[in-house]
Amino acid sequence: MLLSLVCILALITGFLTVNSRREDIGLMRGLGVSKKRIFGTIFGEQLLLLLFGTLPAAVFWLMREGIAQLATPGVYAFLLCYALGAAISVLLQNARNPLSILTDNQ
Repeated sequence: MLLSLVCILALITGFLTVNSRREDIGLMRGLGVSKKRIFGTIFGEQLLLLLFGTLPAAVFWLMREGIAQLATPGVYAFLLCYALGAAISVLLQNARNPLSILTDNQ
């Protein structure tokens, strides 16, 4: 039960983080940047944020609790679901027309 809640939270967080960049995606699409390049740029940024957020937390956790707690499935489930949510959001925004992305009032 807790693992599914962690996954849902990670999916929503990843989706909302990328969705807040929809204007950037629309501008890049309008300027003629390929969808593959946009996906690589935005998703790469999300992976870097995930990495730079995870490393300090893991070091702190190792100093405080030890390695046993880092081996739980919840940690890896959050990381994978966050990346999946970010990827889905980039793909959905990339599929839209650049003009509709820029005129959307969400």
